[in-house]
Amino acid sequence: MRILLSTVPAHGHLFPLLPLGRALASRGHQVGVLTSGALAPALENEPLELVAAGPAMDAVFAESARRNGDDGTAVPSFAMVATLFADVRVALAGAESLRAAEQWRPDVVVHEATDLVGPLVAAALDVPLLTHALGPGHPPELVKAFAEAAAPRYAEFGVDAPVEAVGRKYLDICPPALQFPGWQPPADRLPPRPEPHTVLPPAPPVFDAPAGGRGRVLVTFGTHFTAPEIVSPVVRGLTGQGFEVAVTVGLGRSAADYGLADDVRLVPFTPMARLLSHVDVMVTHGGAGSVLSGLSHGLPLIVVPQAADQFIQAELVAAAGVGVAVRPGEDLAHALDRAADPSVRDRARAVAAEIAALPDAAALAESFPDVVEAL
Repeated sequence: MRILLSTVPAHGHLFPLLPLGRALASRGHQVGVLTSGALAPALENEPLELVAAGPAMDAVFAESARRNGDDGTAVPSFAMVATLFADVRVALAGAESLRAAEQWRPDVVVHEATDLVGPLVAAALDVPLLTHALGPGHPPELVKAFAEAAAPRYAEFGVDAPVEAVGRKYLDICPPALQFPGWQPPADRLPPRPEPHTVLPPAPPVFDAPAGGRGRVLVTFGTHFTAPEIVSPVVRGLTGQGFEVAVTVGLGRSAADYGLADDVRLVPFTPMARLLSHVDVMVTHGGAGSVLSGLSHGLPLIVVPQAADQFIQAELVAAAGVGVAVRPGEDLAHALDRAADPSVRDRARAVAAEIAALPDAAALAESFPDVVEAL
């Protein structure tokens, strides 16, 4: 089969698709990734073909800010999120993406849940569409806002926007503990296991032994929210509590940028799968991939949200009892004490067991042709 994965041009949106893409490729399918060429470096060693189309995400943010006076990077409304992903991005990337997809000729499209280009391509080419979750399911208000924002853009291509802009199969990598209260999964739901990002070939863990004292705290703020003015104050709030503190630094940044104490261990940008062994508490900005990665290892979380859906992730983590949500100015030492409580660790380990029980990407890839044929 020719399977086209479609994603917003951001690492945190691409990485959750890679386990399925790799597993499909290993079974002999031809797998393409429809996204901006800006993500080419992230796909260099993958058995996947980049189908480059559309601008990088910074151009999408800039155009959204130009139109609305707000790029939605603080605490955006549902309308702002929908404008960014379903209106502005489709306007900037839709035509080029459709041309590229027509040339590539997919048999099926799998899009991640915030990507509204994939549904456009699937509808225009009349091929099946599957939706791959990034984290918790979208609340009804956002689903409605996506559909309303996408409809006029899709009409420009002579395509009716799907009512919910989702495929007929929903690949749900989010464990029930992290879903919104009362969220109802789609009827055609498959629950593949979320997997921490790794590169090929896999490399050994960064931390090869447990830390002394109270344990090891890992501070990792993904690929985007890594500026020293964001990360350094968080790290300073965690030192002196008896934990070893390790922090990942951003792409293109050096340790000198952060001005931290000598006893803080600085780690260059590293795939998440290499970071989670021998860690006792994880401090994160609350990206969906980071949250699910930490929980897959049963790590209590401290979520210090910076933008977008991270504030929602923080609330869901706290409500599930698997970590602590930290508000601006809150004492991080107190948050660390709460996250290290045995009851929080036990709950995080219970969610890790739920995740481990889900079928992996290889199992989904094995049944994938049957899944598509049934659509």
